[in-house]
Amino acid sequence: MKIENGKVKLIIKEFRSQYYKDEEGQVLDNFETLSAIFIDKNYNGKYFEMDEVYFADELLPKKSNKKKEDEEDIRKELKEIKDKGLLIELDKNKVGEKIMVVYSDIYGNDFTEIFNIKGV
Repeated sequence: MKIENGKVKLIIKEFRSQYYKDEEGQVLDNFETLSAIFIDKNYNGKYFEMDEVYFADELLPKKSNKKKEDEEDIRKELKEIKDKGLLIELDKNKVGEKIMVVYSDIYGNDFTEIFNIKGV
C-alpha cells in the first residue's frame, strides 16, 4: 500500500489460496483462485462494514470487444497478470485511519488484511 496524488493505492502482488488445485487436480497459479475483494474503507477495529467490492473479472485489465467471459477465461487472464499485480485505488479523503481488505477465493474461503493509513 502507498499513498500518492490523493489516492490510497492497494497493490496486490500475490494471491494464493490454501486450496491450490482445481477439480481435476491441476495446480492453480498466482491469482487463479481469487474470486473477490471486499473493502471496509473505515475499519473500526471491531467489525467489517463493506464499502467496496471487486469481483475478479472487474480487476482484470479492460479488454475491448469482449463482453462476457467465462470462468476459464477469467482464470487465464488472472494468471497472466501475476507479474504486474492488481491495483485498487481509493480516494484518500474517503478513507479512515484503517482499511480492512477481505480476499475471497473461488472455494468461499476468506483471508483478511488491515492497513493502517495514519502515519503513511
